[in-house]
Amino acid sequence: MCTHNRTRSVLAAGLLHHKLRDHTLGVVVESAGFGPEGLPATPETVELLRRAQVDASSHVSRRASGDVVRLADLVIVAERQHVVRLVVEEGGDFGRIFTLPELRTRLNALGTLPVNDLATALGLLNEGRPRGGSYLQSGVAEVRDPTGGSSALWDQVWASIDDACTRVAAFVNRLQR
Repeated sequence: MCTHNRTRSVLAAGLLHHKLRDHTLGVVVESAGFGPEGLPATPETVELLRRAQVDASSHVSRRASGDVVRLADLVIVAERQHVVRLVVEEGGDFGRIFTLPELRTRLNALGTLPVNDLATALGLLNEGRPRGGSYLQSGVAEVRDPTGGSSALWDQVWASIDDACTRVAAFVNRLQR
């Protein structure tokens, strides 16, 4: 999830789907946002994903659905504000919604502990996590929006999303075993 479902969430969903496609069964990766529906991904997003052999040329933005958020096993977003908004406005479960960098950091801290199911993993991933109003003011990392930014910013955001998606894919694959 990101604000407009045209850049960050499209990059993350495309990369995560690509990294999972040969390894897992039954995992569904979708993207959405809070902005208007029916808009294409940004040209920069389409080009970056094309280079990674992911076709996003037919992507159209869609709005987050409360039903989808409530039913999802794991929701990954770009910003802390997105976490709070999904909990407050869409009835999402805070314990299953993370910013992408936050999830990567928490997965790295989790390491190779023998976790075989998502419920146990989520319990461990949520230990010591800021809650309530302190979450927005916390130092939880976010994915910066590169839209309108320099090519260096795009490269930085791309590398961060790619690294985080690699870590998340490894985690999901481990749960599938």
